[in-house]
Amino acid sequence: MNHDIQRHDDHEGRMAKSDLKRLAEYSAKLFAMIDENEELDGWVQEKISIAADYIGSVYHYLDYEKTAAEAINQGPREFEESIHESVRRDLAEKWSQKYKNSINCDSPKGFSQRAHCAGRKK
Repeated sequence: MNHDIQRHDDHEGRMAKSDLKRLAEYSAKLFAMIDENEELDGWVQEKISIAADYIGSVYHYLDYEKTAAEAINQGPREFEESIHESVRRDLAEKWSQKYKNSINCDSPKGFSQRAHCAGRKK
């Protein structure tokens, strides 16, 4: 991670936290608004999938950066253990079987669904 970039006083962390707060608020409202068996327009589902994929990508990038930086400072054994812990956390974030079964692999929406469908075909 380039620490010089982080030292600029551009308030990026504060702005990101503000955006994430807004995202969490809208996500909670949408979660309550959408019935589990509700049919959504394709564009709606696609926007939700893309947003989830983008947030997941940012999370995994920052998680790796912070884990790697901390572990490198600790030493090789601790680094290896921290990577294993990171993988265990990632595996715990699974999609429900019901959601997996609902994905139409003839027309997957977003990167995550396309990757899931590609894995199914193997």
